[in-house]
Amino acid sequence: QATGRPARRGAARSMSKFFAAGSSSDESESDDDSLSSEGEEEQRPQQAAPLGRAAFLKSDSEDSEDEGPRVVKSARDKRWEAMLGTIKAMRNHLKIGDWNGLVSDYDTLHRQLSKASAIIAKEGLPKFYLKAVLMVEAHTNKTLEDKDAKKKMSPTNAKSLNSMKQKVRKTVREPELEAPLAELRASSFNPLKDDPLDDDDDDD
Repeated sequence: QATGRPARRGAARSMSKFFAAGSSSDESESDDDSLSSEGEEEQRPQQAAPLGRAAFLKSDSEDSEDEGPRVVKSARDKRWEAMLGTIKAMRNHLKIGDWNGLVSDYDTLHRQLSKASAIIAKEGLPKFYLKAVLMVEAHTNKTLEDKDAKKKMSPTNAKSLNSMKQKVRKTVREPELEAPLAELRASSFNPLKDDPLDDDDDDD
């Protein structure tokens, strides 16, 4: 599974207008919760060791619970994983021509992006997000050019296609995205064929 490398420099300088306010509070709350739970574990009083058969059963149970290290994910990893999951859903909805689902996914992705604004301000936009935007733009334009396919759509799906056209057009015109998107357009990435979740070093 690709982690996606952030777009460098240009997109990280002035993101306040692009993101909704108050997103960093979610990250701090998440961190506080993990810290408090760890603290509670450390402060729990030790119980008296069980005797006899109970001791044997408890020891056997503890051995099974101790198998494998406990993985603690950072706030960054949690944000990135949420967006990657949404992009997977977007990719699947594109494959089946579900523009209603795609519009919902696209809105979800940008809410998730907003919540990660504090991280993005430091690291820049993740490459997989930029690729996803170009993927949606390319497929939207291609579908709009296919008049026969549009005629076969349900009224709701056709309306969602037009809505997607407006949304992605607004996104690609954001000043903060112009430079990183232009760099990606000039790379070997093919938004109609390539998977936005693939982390290709040649695209850097």
